[in-house]
Amino acid sequence: MDAKPASHPVSNFTDDQSVSFVRYLLAKHRRVIAYISSIDKWPNIDGRVEIQDEHNNLIGPLSVQVKTLTANHNLKYDCEVNFLAYCEQVEPCLLLGVDHQSQKVYWLFFDVQSVREIDYKNNKSTKTVHFRAAQYFDENTTGYIEEWAKIVENNKQRFQSHNDLRVKTEQLEKLLKNANKAVGTSSINFVTIHRFLDELNRQFDTDFPTVKEFFYPQTWKLGMAYARYEPNKLDYTLFPITFDKNDVLIKEVDSDLFGKLMQEGRGFSYHLAGNPIQDRPADYAKEIVKSKVLQLVKMKLLNHSGHELLACEFVMAFIDRFHEQLGLPQKDEYSLPEVQFGFHRYLPLWVEEAYGLLLPRQPIIIQAQIIRDGYFDLDIISRLSSKDREEISQNVGKRLDKEPRPIRISTTKLDIGTFIECFNHLRQCNRMPSRILCRDVL
Repeated sequence: MDAKPASHPVSNFTDDQSVSFVRYLLAKHRRVIAYISSIDKWPNIDGRVEIQDEHNNLIGPLSVQVKTLTANHNLKYDCEVNFLAYCEQVEPCLLLGVDHQSQKVYWLFFDVQSVREIDYKNNKSTKTVHFRAAQYFDENTTGYIEEWAKIVENNKQRFQSHNDLRVKTEQLEKLLKNANKAVGTSSINFVTIHRFLDELNRQFDTDFPTVKEFFYPQTWKLGMAYARYEPNKLDYTLFPITFDKNDVLIKEVDSDLFGKLMQEGRGFSYHLAGNPIQDRPADYAKEIVKSKVLQLVKMKLLNHSGHELLACEFVMAFIDRFHEQLGLPQKDEYSLPEVQFGFHRYLPLWVEEAYGLLLPRQPIIIQAQIIRDGYFDLDIISRLSSKDREEISQNVGKRLDKEPRPIRISTTKLDIGTFIECFNHLRQCNRMPSRILCRDVL
């Protein structure tokens, strides 16, 4: 038999079709430029996209991988573990799942934290991941652009924070190289330092492990190195002790070298009018943890999933902002059942009534917003008068015994996906169905 040239398998045509569809949608929306290959040999990723703002100013890039979803995917995809490892160890990436039947592209973003939550390392070749029903784009849905822009900005913040951490780590290694003056000695000062470190590590390990992982990755415990510890003066820095290192928690360091490094900043602390560790060790530890939490909140990098206290904080913040849309009075305590009813029954009915009231008045504006964003916005309440809101509340009250129709609801103020994850976590970690949510103060 005569030899024949190799031909392209069907998968090549399918991949090319999916990549072409993604490029078509992105180009149509005029905010994201794609550099994506279909039949390529480059490992782990298919290319990247670059996001621009509404004034055509470049925001930054994201690496992507494009995959074709099966006809009956049910929002599931068997993701290669090599890709997940790449997202965890090399760089964060977007996974785009193309559904040709619905003409939608679902997407997931994977970084170090999200990949670790998947727990894929026991899988040899693939790990099933789940797309979100509301997290997609098509010809008329463009809400993904702002979400990708936020991811790019967050990546910049992470890079800068990790770069600062690397510099500080180098400085710490230099500072701690010959720091052994306190080893084997006894001092009444060590009592309060131990109390301070006990509370600091307890807070990070028990209540805020996500915050600890961000600022002190791969850390077993935090220790304290001081150059001066007096009743009214304190010069110190915290230092991480990794899991594979045997080290002491308290060190005394050279004061001259500490002074030079302290002038450069990088997390070294001094107190010239008091010693907060000596005066109030536990409270001062809580203040440090709180400042770290607020840093991540400000940078929008706080990961709530899997941590009860953070989940409760986010759910309460969501209720505070959208209590009227949820049909909940403002108060300090809520039961899980009333929050669940407010979110799954009252909220969609409220949105229906609010848009039903405004649509006849502003048909062009409202329809353009829905087409542009691809969802019904909770913050539409700002366009309603007090009389309108009273009417909506009365109309919703008459319909509470009826199932609301499925619609996509979102907001740019607080992420609804995060609310759902946090609320479900609170339900799962508490066996009491009538559990009360209270305001927690960090």
